[in-house]
Amino acid sequence: MKHKVKNKNVSSFKFLNFFKFQTKMFQVPSSKFHDSGQSLVEVVIALAIGVLFIGVATVAVVPILRSNLETKNVQIATSLTQEYLDNIKNLAESKWFNIYNPASAKGQNSQFYLGVASTSYQIFSGTTSTIIGGLTFTRYFSIENVNRNFCGSGDIDANATSTTCTSGPGTVGITDDPSTQKITVTVNWQNSRSISRSQYLTRSRNKIFDQTDWLLGPGQEGPLTLENNKFATSSGIDYAISRGSITLTGLGGGGSGNIDSTYKYAWAENVGWINFGTSQGNVIVSNTELTGWAWAENIGWISLNCSNTGSCGTFSYKVLNDGAGNLSGYAWSENVGWINFGTFTNSVKISVSTGDFSGYAWGENIGWISFNCLNTGNCGTFDYKVKTSWRP
Repeated sequence: MKHKVKNKNVSSFKFLNFFKFQTKMFQVPSSKFHDSGQSLVEVVIALAIGVLFIGVATVAVVPILRSNLETKNVQIATSLTQEYLDNIKNLAESKWFNIYNPASAKGQNSQFYLGVASTSYQIFSGTTSTIIGGLTFTRYFSIENVNRNFCGSGDIDANATSTTCTSGPGTVGITDDPSTQKITVTVNWQNSRSISRSQYLTRSRNKIFDQTDWLLGPGQEGPLTLENNKFATSSGIDYAISRGSITLTGLGGGGSGNIDSTYKYAWAENVGWINFGTSQGNVIVSNTELTGWAWAENIGWISLNCSNTGSCGTFSYKVLNDGAGNLSGYAWSENVGWINFGTFTNSVKISVSTGDFSGYAWGENIGWISFNCLNTGNCGTFDYKVKTSWRP
């Protein structure tokens, strides 16, 4: 009887083969593990580089954005500055006095701002603020006088305080030019940021008018702001004979004259000084009569001619001149009545060579009126007289 014997080596071989097959089924190639690890590292490195670039870009962009914002603020401030310069120029052209004589003192450190009054701008002292884009801008301007060399007719001189000019325009010296002003506009905003711009304004549109009346006489100083009937100084003219004309005096045969600006007082013991030379009274001496008013503080106005009030049709009176300086007739005062200038000894006379009055007038209610200190010989104590530019 034969027995079959199993070959153990064959069975072991089959088992090993099965195990190897199963192992291969679950085995992942080592190259795959290597590729995955390499991709992860690359991603991390890429992210790091990206973050680095973003940081660098941020550092570069922030100053640019900040610079753009500051540029915008400067543009706003520049626009506000130019707006003020334009408006101030227009204001000066419409009326120079607005700029030349503001509400408070001018100077390098002065501060003014423009405000609306009615329908136009007006200059106020101080500063003003406006909010644009959430940011506050403070705005003001200064006004300064300007000096020029050649006594005000040359170039602008930096020496704004020296006034060395002793002669007229065109000569050596430095003096103020009232027709030029320096305007400096300043705008401030946050972090003490500031911008300033300056310009010189020159009066180019003066108001022109025809002056036909010089009744108030000399004494006008500086540039005119309103028309009047004055002038600066005079010599050898009569400005009050008639409105609209000026007459040369002191040449002989002039025919009329006014009262001297210094010697113009008569004296009355009972009422004091009587002024024949007030600008309002406008006393005129002609070859035939006196016109105008004298003034006494204690009795008021004294009319020398009924033509002063247009009352000649009701009652006619006047102080007469016979052409040789001998006065007569009457003056009238509302408070003291008639004042007699002649028809008695030592009546009032005018020297045809000097224009000096002498003698007395008489008022029933005020007594004697002396027209010259020589009448009483007391010129050493009281030097007074009435004097005129009239010559026959």
